[in-house]
Amino acid sequence: MEKGSWIHEFFLERVPPFSLFSRFKALILQLVIMEIIGLLCVIVFSLPIRSAIMGSAAILAVVVWSAIAHRMSLPIKRAKLPENPNDRDTVSKYRRLIFSKRHYEAIAGTIFAILLIFYIFFLGEQNLTFWLGSKIPVLPLGLGFLLLWEVSYRVGLGLWISLLALLRSSWLRKTVRERGGYVPYGSLDYLEDMDLRNMAMAFPTFLLIPLTLSDIALLLILLGIVVSIVTLSAISIFRLRQIPLYPDKIKELLKNGKFAYFGTSDENGQTHITPLIFVFDGRSVFIVTSKISKKLKNLQENPHAAVLIDVRDLENPTDNRAALLRGKTTTYSVFHALAHPIQMLRLRRLFQQKYPKYVKKYDERMDELPEAWRTALFIHRTLVRVDVEDMVYWEKAKVLQIPT
Repeated sequence: MEKGSWIHEFFLERVPPFSLFSRFKALILQLVIMEIIGLLCVIVFSLPIRSAIMGSAAILAVVVWSAIAHRMSLPIKRAKLPENPNDRDTVSKYRRLIFSKRHYEAIAGTIFAILLIFYIFFLGEQNLTFWLGSKIPVLPLGLGFLLLWEVSYRVGLGLWISLLALLRSSWLRKTVRERGGYVPYGSLDYLEDMDLRNMAMAFPTFLLIPLTLSDIALLLILLGIVVSIVTLSAISIFRLRQIPLYPDKIKELLKNGKFAYFGTSDENGQTHITPLIFVFDGRSVFIVTSKISKKLKNLQENPHAAVLIDVRDLENPTDNRAALLRGKTTTYSVFHALAHPIQMLRLRRLFQQKYPKYVKKYDERMDELPEAWRTALFIHRTLVRVDVEDMVYWEKAKVLQIPT
């Protein structure tokens, strides 16, 4: 089996006719084939209409799970490992476990399937009648249990990934704390993104609710799966966010520095630098700029930017501290704001706390300002986020001795 693949990925990548198509088309083909087989069983064996509805719901859940899992696996396989040897070993260990040749996710799914089958045959016999009718043909029963294993495998995958994510975040947090360092933002962002996607693995479970209408115990099991995946993933994210992303000296500049120089360049490499105010939310740098500004036009052509914060003693210019941050930007739209209202309120509060007089004066005299200076967000100005990819810090510039 291909190294670095889950069982269902191997199936789609190597087994015709699915291997002849892109992943998205292969998933659609899988959905269509499974639906056709299920509907034929309903017609040929005169199964209740509810059998078709419940079977279709389970098939759709399987395909949606597969699509989410694919979106999760690609970033893990492609992401660059951390530069620190200990951090790299921790993330490598996580990768080896999540894509192990022993396929622990299949073991977890099989155990879940066995327990579920035991329950159905010995404690919940009414479920078979509810799903397939009073007379249960052998072929639909066999296909039903095959579909049950498909569901169980993906439940096992979601639970295994969630548990591994929590262990990975705990290991990484412990490693960083022991060496008293930090992990650059770019080394962790894909891990948090994966945990967020893994939370989404819980929600196709709700498609299975029609199958539990005859048994409250099955409904409680489904809800338990959702709670387990979401809880484990949320704790993993919480522990990731406890890992410092910046050295203390750079973090202090980002929190307390009042002004920064913001550098952009257009598609031809023509540079543009302006001084501005900024805020830092612990992860990224945020600026607000006019919608007709040169910097915004440049960012539309080239989303990379640099932020320089330089704090120095006016009486002693060599007594300075500075940080140069480079990264990729995201220009926020109204849709970003609607999707992240809590973040928008927090950023407004950060600007108000850091620049109270500035914000108050601009709000009071907005009508007197030129259009480019007005502060109405998404009307006259827009929000830009800088996700830092690399950074440089320096302090105490040396005095040059020029020979005479």
